[in-house]
Amino acid sequence: SGVRGIAGETFTPQLAAAFARAFGSYVGRGTVIVGRDTRSSGEMFEHAVIAGLQSVGCQPIMAGIVPTPTLLFLTRRMQARGGIAITASHNPWTDNGFKVKAPTGAAAGALSPSPATARIPTCRSARNASRSAFDIVSGETMAGRYRRRP
Repeated sequence: SGVRGIAGETFTPQLAAAFARAFGSYVGRGTVIVGRDTRSSGEMFEHAVIAGLQSVGCQPIMAGIVPTPTLLFLTRRMQARGGIAITASHNPWTDNGFKVKAPTGAAAGALSPSPATARIPTCRSARNASRSAFDIVSGETMAGRYRRRP
């Protein structure tokens, strides 16, 4: 689950900021926990995610380098609006990405796609799109694309 690509190529700081902005619009103003793994590109993406979240009124709290389960725990324990783990999980070290966490601390599986809205492009298709990924992925798109399960 999540968004992944080759750091600096198919997954850029601009794309990370756009997705963070969209996620922040979805969860609303408030605290969002941000953690990352040890990849060398992690700090660059951490700054992009923080900028995206702050641009829509969220208050990011940096957890630093933490395992994804720790981020899940912190998100729930601190009653945050959500969390973002900057990681490409088991993918090659050249990749990076992130997983978004619901306010309950659950993984993105707690959010279900809404068929009524436009498809969010993958990192690879966004690179080849006629518009930039920054233009394609707006807060309205992500917020409309996912809704809480009843």
